Amino acid sequence: MARFFLGSKAKQQGVALIMVLWLVAAMSLLVAGVIYSARMDTKQTQRLNSMAKYTAMADGVSKLALRSYLLWQQEQAVQVPYEWTSDQYGVVASVSIVPTKGLIDLNTAGFDALFQLFSIRLGLDEEQASILAQNLIDWRRPVSSDFQGLFDKYEARGLPMPRHGRLFSVADLLAIDGFNLDMMHLLEDVVYVDRVFGGGVDPVSAPAAVLSVLSNGNEEAVLSYLEMREQSINEESSGGSTMLNSTEFSSAFLGQGSSTIARLDVDIEVEQVRMLRRLWVDTSGYSAGLPWEVVRAEPMRIRPQGKSKEMPQMLAANRP
Repeated sequence: MARFFLGSKAKQQGVALIMVLWLVAAMSLLVAGVIYSARMDTKQTQRLNSMAKYTAMADGVSKLALRSYLLWQQEQAVQVPYEWTSDQYGVVASVSIVPTKGLIDLNTAGFDALFQLFSIRLGLDEEQASILAQNLIDWRRPVSSDFQGLFDKYEARGLPMPRHGRLFSVADLLAIDGFNLDMMHLLEDVVYVDRVFGGGVDPVSAPAAVLSVLSNGNEEAVLSYLEMREQSINEESSGGSTMLNSTEFSSAFLGQGSSTIARLDVDIEVEQVRMLRRLWVDTSGYSAGLPWEVVRAEPMRIRPQGKSKEMPQMLAANRP
């Protein structure tokens, strides 16, 4: 009887020991989870603090660049792309300013212009470029009874219903059948959507990437035009003038827009990290005591390492 009692007691002690070990293991996992969560929260806070710091730096740099741009623009007869660089307080910064009348307006571009844009910029064949161009046009056309099939198509693919109106941002491309994120990134440097319906593209204000689209990929024509434009700027500064020949560019794009909006790409490098801040600024009025108004600010993002400009930009020289 005593032997049985001793054996039961030993078993009970063994079970109790196992329960204690399980409890210790569970508590260890719980503590490890809490520590991991605290570390992740700390890292996330550090990232947010860094992003806020980079954003404040970029916004400060943008103000210096805009001041320089507007002072320089007062001496010019036309609006051309402009570059500004700085290396102060440990921050390496470059700012590219492009008037939107030198970009392709997705709200007003016709089929031929969109077809050429998608062919050159996205490298699509004729069939694919035609489909995307027509999809974009259908998406922004007014509603009619002919569009019931289009509604059914979008609903079947789980896409938002076509707005049948203007695009509000370049990101609206993702709501149109056939477009994806990679395509949007390839297009975003050459296109825009204005707050009002704008005109065509003014080659004088266009960066090299846009001129490449307008010339149907004729890089020799683009380089020749950039040289003429730079020469014209220099001659105007000294009282002369050079007529610019735009016959190499497709008439489907050309026009004389009157927009006062400019796109600013602020590229800063801090602690070996390159960040990009894109701002859209109206240079025609005052806001918060400044001679411009920021109409849209895109979130700060990390610029991919090794990303370079597609063609040499022969832009206005940097001014102090």
